[in-house]
Amino acid sequence: MQFMGQSGNCEPSSSTRLPRSGKFTALFSCVLLCVTALNAESTNSAYQELISDLHAELGIPSDYKARTGLPLQSPPKALTDVGKDMFGRSQRLDNDAARAWRKMLQAATADDVSLLLVSAFRPLEYQRDLLRRKLRAGESIDEALQAVAAPGHSEHQSGRAVDVSCAGCPVLETDFENTQTFRWLMENAETFGFFLSYPRDNPHAIMYEPWHWCYKEDADHRR
Repeated sequence: MQFMGQSGNCEPSSSTRLPRSGKFTALFSCVLLCVTALNAESTNSAYQELISDLHAELGIPSDYKARTGLPLQSPPKALTDVGKDMFGRSQRLDNDAARAWRKMLQAATADDVSLLLVSAFRPLEYQRDLLRRKLRAGESIDEALQAVAAPGHSEHQSGRAVDVSCAGCPVLETDFENTQTFRWLMENAETFGFFLSYPRDNPHAIMYEPWHWCYKEDADHRR
C-alpha cells in the first residue's frame, strides 16, 4: 500500500516532512484506519448475508425491505441493563436509549403514571423464533410480518426500542391506547426522544402498535 505525496511518491514534501517517529506514527495510523474500514466492511457483509439466510429460511419475500421501507437495523455497540421487565426478566438497551428510558420512567412515576417495560433489546435469533412460532401456528408469512418485523429490520435489534404496558392493562393489545399511560406517552415521550413507531395506517405494513416506542438519538430533547 502506498501513501502518495504531491510529488507522486510515498515521501511527504520537504515542507511537510515529518521526523522519523512522526512519519511512523502517521503511517501506522493510516494503516490502522484502512484495516478498521476493511474489517467493518467485512463484518457488515457477513451480517447482511446472515439476514439473507434467515429471510430465505423463513420464506420472507426478497423485496421485503423495498416494500415496507423498514431499514436494516445495526446491532448495538454496547448495551446497558435497565432492570427487570413486568415478567421479571432482565432487559437491556443501547446506552443512550437506556439513559433516556430511565429519565422517562422517573418522570412518569413522578406524575403517578404506571409505565411498565414489556421488552427491550432482542437479538436476531429471538426475532426469528417469534416468526417461527407464528408460522407453526398456521399463519402465512405475510400475516406474520404484519405483527413481527423481519429479522434484521426490527427496531428492537438496535437496542433502542421498548414495548410497554401499565398495571391492569392487557399486554401488547390495542386497548392500551385507552389508558392514562398511553395518553401520557403521547404528550411526553417525544420530550425524552421516544417516538411511536407504528401508528395507525403507517407505511410499513406493520399493525398498529400503541405499545411500541423507539428512541431517536438525533431528536431535539428538551430534558
